[in-house]
Amino acid sequence: MTSYQHIVASLEPRAKQDLSNALPGFLRQLISATSQLIAQYGSDKNN
Repeated sequence: MTSYQHIVASLEPRAKQDLSNALPGFLRQLISATSQLIAQYGSDKNN
């Protein structure tokens, strides 16, 4: 099984930098979208 650490360790230095620059923004968008879906489905269960 491949882990995140294994993938990062095998990247070239420039790719590591790109990943570290892009990852926080991606995770913010993912968390926001997930929160919206949870809010939507949570309100559907109450109706």
